[in-house]
Amino acid sequence: MGARSSTASGVPLNGTGTVAALTVTGDQAIGGNETVTGNVTLIGKRIDTPSASQTLTASTAILANAATVKITSAGIIISTAAPLMADGVDGQVVRILNVGANSITFSDQGLLASSNVRLTGNTLALLSRQSMELTYIASVGDWIQTGPLIAVL
Repeated sequence: MGARSSTASGVPLNGTGTVAALTVTGDQAIGGNETVTGNVTLIGKRIDTPSASQTLTASTAILANAATVKITSAGIIISTAAPLMADGVDGQVVRILNVGANSITFSDQGLLASSNVRLTGNTLALLSRQSMELTYIASVGDWIQTGPLIAVL
C-alpha cells in the first residue's frame, strides 16, 4: 500500500488497489476500484453522473447502477418489487430521484417481505422531483434510508 498522487489534468487513475492517500487536483477521471484509507478532500464540484432513467412498473426492481439513479413510471404505482434493489456493496450510497410526473410508493421490509429496504416508515411515496438516499449495510443485509425525503420546489 502506497501513496498515489495525480496532479496532471486529464490523467485517468485506473485499476484496482488500496492507497493510503490520494490527492487529485485538476480535472481527473478515476476508474476501477480505488480504496482510500485516509482522508479524502474535494475542492470544487463533486459530479455523480446519473443513470439513464429507469421506467418502473409495480413489479420492476431498481438497478443501483450509479450514485444517482433516475426513476419514472407511466402512472401512479405502489411498488411490489421484492427485492426493490438487489444487494449492494457494504457502504454503497444511492440517491433515488423521481424524474417523472407520477408518484411511486415503496414499502419497508416490515410491510413487504424481501423488499430489501428499511425505510423511516412503513411506506414512502416519492412524488415528482423528490429524492431519497439509501445506504447498503451488509451486516443488516438491506438498503437503509439514511437521508430525508428531499423535495425540489
